Amino acid sequence: MTIIENKNRKIWLIDFSLKHKSLIIIFWIAFLVFSLALITNIFFSKKTAIDNSVGIWFMNDDPELKTYETFNKEFGEKEWSILLLETDTVFSAHFLRDIDRMTKRIEKTKHIRKVISLTNVRDSRIKADSSLEYAQLYLASDSNDVINENQLLLFKEKIAGDSLYERSLIHKNDSKRVVILFQNDNFLHDLKPYRIQMIDSVKEIVKTFPSVKDFSIAGTSVVNVELNRSSKRDVVIFYILVSLFISLSGYFLLKNFKDLFVLLVVVTYSAIPPMALLIFFNIPFNMVTVLMPPVLISLAVCDVTHVINAFHFERKFYESHEAINTAIWKIWTPCLWTSLITIIGFLSLALSTVFPIWQVGIFGALGIFLAWFVTMTLAPILLVFFWPKKIVNLSTSHDGSKEVGLYSKKLLPLIGKFRWAWITIFFLLLFSLFGISKLKVDTDYTKFFGEKMDLTRSYKKIKDVGFGQNPIAITLKFPKDKALYSEGYFPLLMQFEDALRKDKSIIKILSVTDLIHRIDIAFNGNFKGEPRIKKYSENKLSQLFLLGEMSNNTDFENFTNETKNHLQIIAMTPYMSSIELEDFRDRINELGKIFPKDIKLDISGTTVLWANMDKQISSTQMDSVFIITIIFIFLLPFIFKSLKLGITGVLINCLPLAITFGMMGFFNVKINLATALIGGISVGSTIDSTIFFINRFRLGLKEGLSWADSVDYAVITVGDGIIMTSLILAGGFFCMSVSNFLPTAQLGIFITFSILVSLFLDLIINPIVFRAINPQKNNRSK
Repeated sequence: MTIIENKNRKIWLIDFSLKHKSLIIIFWIAFLVFSLALITNIFFSKKTAIDNSVGIWFMNDDPELKTYETFNKEFGEKEWSILLLETDTVFSAHFLRDIDRMTKRIEKTKHIRKVISLTNVRDSRIKADSSLEYAQLYLASDSNDVINENQLLLFKEKIAGDSLYERSLIHKNDSKRVVILFQNDNFLHDLKPYRIQMIDSVKEIVKTFPSVKDFSIAGTSVVNVELNRSSKRDVVIFYILVSLFISLSGYFLLKNFKDLFVLLVVVTYSAIPPMALLIFFNIPFNMVTVLMPPVLISLAVCDVTHVINAFHFERKFYESHEAINTAIWKIWTPCLWTSLITIIGFLSLALSTVFPIWQVGIFGALGIFLAWFVTMTLAPILLVFFWPKKIVNLSTSHDGSKEVGLYSKKLLPLIGKFRWAWITIFFLLLFSLFGISKLKVDTDYTKFFGEKMDLTRSYKKIKDVGFGQNPIAITLKFPKDKALYSEGYFPLLMQFEDALRKDKSIIKILSVTDLIHRIDIAFNGNFKGEPRIKKYSENKLSQLFLLGEMSNNTDFENFTNETKNHLQIIAMTPYMSSIELEDFRDRINELGKIFPKDIKLDISGTTVLWANMDKQISSTQMDSVFIITIIFIFLLPFIFKSLKLGITGVLINCLPLAITFGMMGFFNVKINLATALIGGISVGSTIDSTIFFINRFRLGLKEGLSWADSVDYAVITVGDGIIMTSLILAGGFFCMSVSNFLPTAQLGIFITFSILVSLFLDLIINPIVFRAINPQKNNRSK
């Protein structure tokens, strides 16, 4: 194979950078210092660097977020959490004393608004003067706060005889477990880490009571805390692992510290400035954006690795200045287009209305651009500085047979020798495409953490013992001039609640009607059968509400606003995945059709908002894949100036992603907030190899080689770069598999799989296919 030598191979950007070395170096140093200063500033800020609260996931104008914000403010910006306690016997004097003390301490915890436990529940009753009071049921008279035996029996009878507490605080068939409900702040846009401090405080309080044998805690605040902890853990582990892997693998493949330094400079500039800009725009890191640095570090090695390899290849024939110009001249087109397509892959994520995914799209695209720009300006300066001389004692011939790479020269003979084995493996991979039909979008945060994690264990324990883990707010908004007890509304409300109690997913409902029912019993006496309040007139119901408010019944505020025209019913359910929750919403909306059209029914809560996000995640994945496919179809034939090569490139680049989605379907891995990134990132990870291979193949044809020799020339000249970048990319992404947040681990595993499939297709299947479609086959030179 003989390549014809061309002179004056220069790229203006490289030439400019080499002529103005000092200016370029000063610019990049100043840029890095500025970025580091922004990142350092976060450590002196009162705001948390990481936040996964529900407010950060949606655009400010998102209608679902607006609905939730309205509901949240209307009912005091608070949400419920569940604390399950296990002991020897719930109704023992000493354990009740401990619950009483525990309750009082939890009530004093910052950001906790209200606590409901066995020892502070209240009920309506008539005093001696015939007035109504809302009084606590548990009353300890001894100096050590321990109730006597008679008080204990009376208290147990009151609690066990009231269905209000069944499945909300106690379970009649379980004498060893009891629930404490607490209501805590739910500030959607507060970046302070108050949830972590609050949940940790509750746990520490519980641990001080030896009568508590075990405890479990659940709620969206608890999930948020675990997300934040996992994010912080991932930041440390990912950055350390990826940096170590890139450094060690880079040295192993590049064989010297000088080239490794150049590579590390590029990956540093790809990751630090985008994260600094997030801080500059006051955007907290979250479970999605913390993935950006390891992703960018991994992707940034592609172009610079090819530049380093090409530079040393050309140093066999030219002095360093001419060698870097010639090297980049030969790979300018693939470097430019691979970076551009990777940027487009990231920008396709910016179509998402899930704000963190949008952030990854915008700032990830910026990071890839910076990696390319540093590779084309600062990297050439460093390479020329480190390697100022031409390689000596080597032939100056441009005979491709003498320019075989270190790794690809061992690969080339294996491609033809075992081609049928490779083709068999290829068709086995294609079989996975049938799994695409099984791919679903679904989210269940309680299954996203390891089996040994407290959160996973707590949710399982609470579910197993039959208590609700997930408080869902069903809200009813009545006309402004009406109230929930207005003529005709209250019977429909009671009918609606009766239907809710029969729903298969609802364990318990908590509603203002329970409070009105207890007031009625206290005022009008007990009875058997259906509650009398179902048949009361508007006047009678309004009087009961007034009596309750006059008795200082502060529990009303948990369910209604001041004007009584906005009501929430708390449905205690098991934690449901987004698919299950969507089905639940459909059932509730169907039940809500009994109300007239002037009553607006909404189903709200953090878990509901998370479930709504799945629709947007699904749209993100579909839009991203669609845009990338369209770009491939139109762009690759243009890049390669050949319809045949363009179609080959489209297939080679779409197949790894399609095979990956198929494998996800077979293994029942869902599309969720992390795996939704697979489409955009996978393309950026795999396009590099295909474009470099086909571009070098075209260069061989252009400079006089036969079709078959051009295939070999492509393998042996860019094969090393493809192998090196693919292995570094795969290893970098595989570092994410150590995350204890399952979606992140899955993202790392399946992108790694996609990269390895792409490597197999580019360096094994591509040469086989290209040789098979050789139009010069009958005239091949011997």
